[in-house]
Amino acid sequence: MWKFGGAAGWDAPIQGISSGLDSFSFISYDRSPYSFEVWQFFLIILGLQLLACIAAGILVSLLSFLTKNTMLAFFISGVVMAVPVLLQQLGVTRGILGYVANFSYTELMQVSSMFTYFRAYNVFGIPLLYPTLIFTVFAIVSGVLVFLIYQLFRKQQVSS
Repeated sequence: MWKFGGAAGWDAPIQGISSGLDSFSFISYDRSPYSFEVWQFFLIILGLQLLACIAAGILVSLLSFLTKNTMLAFFISGVVMAVPVLLQQLGVTRGILGYVANFSYTELMQVSSMFTYFRAYNVFGIPLLYPTLIFTVFAIVSGVLVFLIYQLFRKQQVSS
């Protein structure tokens, strides 16, 4: 931040962040429908990435508890993260596989690309913005996983 010109421009709209030869950004926000200033967008991205990492950590904790083998938990977590990316790279994004690709842990961690253009999903007749929906879904999933971890640990006996 300070290396590239200081703190000037934090009150500019995110639509001013564009990709190109004269920019350090690989993602263009020229057509973003969100009216954030750069400082607000920066704080939102940091907060949402923290929540995404916590959600991924909860999943890895559950897998680690269930498998009892560190390497197996590592590979299963890698598959959970990599399969949606593979589906997107192969262009298999229709039907249920499209939802798997759009609502995955890797998409959850790529917070900055959520705000590039308008995406909404119809949930029970109510249109919800994609960033709101994905974080709501993963908050519910993470809550269920934490409850499951708690129940599994509670039933486990300590061996002597």
